[in-house]
Amino acid sequence: MMIEGEIAIIPEEFKDYPTSAYKITYKNSDDLCEFFDIKKEKIKFKEPFLLDSLLALASKKILFDEIDYERMETFTIDEHKVEEFKDSQNRLWVNDSKATNVDATVNALSSYLDKKIYLILGGDDKGANLEPLFDFIKNLNIEVFAIGSNYKRIISYCKENKIKFNESKFLKNSVLDIALKHDNNSVAMLSPAAASLDQFPSYKIRGNEFKQFVFGLSLN
Repeated sequence: MMIEGEIAIIPEEFKDYPTSAYKITYKNSDDLCEFFDIKKEKIKFKEPFLLDSLLALASKKILFDEIDYERMETFTIDEHKVEEFKDSQNRLWVNDSKATNVDATVNALSSYLDKKIYLILGGDDKGANLEPLFDFIKNLNIEVFAIGSNYKRIISYCKENKIKFNESKFLKNSVLDIALKHDNNSVAMLSPAAASLDQFPSYKIRGNEFKQFVFGLSLN
């Protein structure tokens, strides 16, 4: 329970939550930048990590009246979390193998809404509700490549929402399929919204194999 004199930075949807603290509410990253006079272009992270960065900077601003861009530059994101890399043709690929649920995939996609997206989906979804994901992507410039034990379920949702899809079944197939279409104005993503244990020992191995398949394209 926060008390009078303390400050709570909270999403606008929780603005009516009772507290004695002074509330600062925000809708998105831009709101935080405006309120705390943070220059977003000085931050290297994209969503969803951009928001985390801004919250950290805002907290230091409140405590020490300082925006520490240099300190923020020292932090790095772990592998397999919206990890960008490029192939031999300078095309952008994103390894987001750790996205094992719908929310993680939606957050990852949000950074690339201005591009054509080739999205690898599928794995062991443990029966999770996938409808929110397809509600989000159905109006995007997107093409899905279905893999894993739930690939038929992925395809069913694609058909229902009139989303272009490919029945790749396996990760290597999806990389090869995407490579035929991908260019410098698009992004190819492994953000499966499912666990990896149907075809891989772990999400890390799934992510590493994804990168190996991409880097091996020039050899095929």
